[in-house]
Amino acid sequence: EKLYFLFFPFISIILSIVSYFIKITMKKLIYFAIMTVCCIGCGSNKEKECEVSIDSCGYMEAYEYISPKQVSEAYNFCKQHNMNTKFMIFVNYSIASDSNRFFVFSFENERLLIKSLCAHGCGLNSTPDKPVFSNAIGSNCSSLGKYEIVGHRRMNSYPENCFDLKGLDKTNSNALKRSILIHPYWVVDKYQDKEYKGLIPMGATSLGCFTITHKAMSKLEKLYNKQENKNILLYAYTE
Repeated sequence: EKLYFLFFPFISIILSIVSYFIKITMKKLIYFAIMTVCCIGCGSNKEKECEVSIDSCGYMEAYEYISPKQVSEAYNFCKQHNMNTKFMIFVNYSIASDSNRFFVFSFENERLLIKSLCAHGCGLNSTPDKPVFSNAIGSNCSSLGKYEIVGHRRMNSYPENCFDLKGLDKTNSNALKRSILIHPYWVVDKYQDKEYKGLIPMGATSLGCFTITHKAMSKLEKLYNKQENKNILLYAYTE
């Protein structure tokens, strides 16, 4: 009996250690199972999206930037208006221009396919940290609301294709007349690559267009060209 009481504390310690390692192992197994399911889901579309996907398992990341309510409303809008229901573009102007705020969102996987910095218009006393929004012709401002990609356009003598946008709301109804586009510009590249730091400055970078990086534009072009329904929705908003 005396020996039993002598070994009891050691037995208790050993059982505690074993219990601890069982808990850790179970947590790892559960985490591994979740990640495996996630990556299998992403892998099912690997061949289709590997060229354009930046974050193939970014389910949670997508909803850091875009609310589920906005996604649901946008998806229903696309269905009602016979627009592409595979992906769309969100531009969140509540996010500062030194952070990604141009997002291509996959309805199928609920993930971000592309993300980029995006400059805003320089008109009506807009500042790098505070855009002024206007639909007026000649304002050089960004406009909020829903847009539809309606094809390609060359910007003056610009050597690359840009995406032409049609405004679908009262707040951006002059988009075609104002030649509002999605296009890349080298200045945004420099800020994306951290060669330049801080907020994207005002100026020729954007006169109201959605100015993104060349890398993001190239990926968007590849994605767009694969679509049968090329009527893509872009939604620019603030929170």
